[in-house]
Formats: sequence, structure tokens, C-alpha cells
Amino acid sequence: MFNIRPFSNNLFRFKKAKMTELRDTIDLMLSEDPIERLNAEYQQLTIRTDKLFGFIQMIKKGKVAKPANFPLLKKQLSIMSSYKKILEERISLL
Repeated sequence: MFNIRPFSNNLFRFKKAKMTELRDTIDLMLSEDPIERLNAEYQQLTIRTDKLFGFIQMIKKGKVAKPANFPLLKKQLSIMSSYKKILEERISLL
């Protein structure tokens, strides 16, 4: 059985361990511990969300040409943000 630790401050711990590249999450993703894999999932989603947000901001500032799929990019960011909130809720309940 997996050791589920008290998680009153796990969300803080996950956020504090912010990673900046997907490759930084490899060890966590390969872990036997489901909590570490959840952390990897959270870190990966954070990385992807941050990069998509940055790209959208560049488009809005005119630094990058507005692609035809711009509305889809904004919708994707919204859905990813909702997914991140769900992960944060799951983490806080552990």
C-alpha cells in the first residue's frame, strides 16, 4: 500500500518545487510513488500553461503574428487552467 502523507501543506510544497522544463519532471514521472507522479503532472501542466500564456501575451502585444487558431489557443489555456485548479484541489485533499 502507498504511504499517503498528511497533505495540509502539499499544495504549497508542489508550488514551491516549481520546475521550468519538462525534462526536469522525468524522475518524478517515473517514480513508483503516486504522489510524486501527481507532482510531475502538476509541474508539467504548470510549465505548459505558463508557456502558452506567454505565447498568447506575445500575440496580444503584436510581437508574433496572430494565427488563425488564436481563439482555440485562448480556449485551450482556459481549459488547462481549469484542469490545474482541479489538480490543486485533489492535492489539497490528500
